[in-house]
Amino acid sequence: MGLWEIIRDSQLTSRADVGRIVSSIRRKQIRRQGRVDRNQDERIAELETEVNELRVDLAATVSLLITKGVLDAEECRVIAEAVDGEE
Repeated sequence: MGLWEIIRDSQLTSRADVGRIVSSIRRKQIRRQGRVDRNQDERIAELETEVNELRVDLAATVSLLITKGVLDAEECRVIAEAVDGEE
């Protein structure tokens, strides 16, 4: 085997190694991103549940304040618009 053939084979091997390394890095990045996405999805679901619970609490509080005469219909409308406007 001549010098040129040895150099050429070495370059091909190096390119193949680089290709394998790049593929490995890409696979790891994809797996890592998948974990991040799942964690974010879980956190979003938790926050949506918490928001819904807070809305129920707020509705009960407003209802109680109206019943007690602390709030009137106009004040209730303002509160509802403020809450709905944040969506």
